[in-house]
Amino acid sequence: MKSFLKSRSYGVACLRSSPVLVLTLVGGGVFGNPEPAIAQAIARAHAQWLPKCPALTRVVLPLFPIGELQPNIAHVLASH
Repeated sequence: MKSFLKSRSYGVACLRSSPVLVLTLVGGGVFGNPEPAIAQAIARAHAQWLPKCPALTRVVLPLFPIGELQPNIAHVLASH
């Protein structure tokens, strides 16, 4: 479900030719998703949508030191 929501966010930004997309981690843990799965869903959406959205030049993901998510996100996103 989380992957769908992130993909949808990219899709809307692309459709609107937005130069900036701000993603959040709000709600990710509420559904019981493990932190590495959340990071992977964001990375998959980024890899899928960024090449299709030439107007999108900046994706912002505010991170706060919660659990082990910050290192997981950095590691997963660095590989994409």
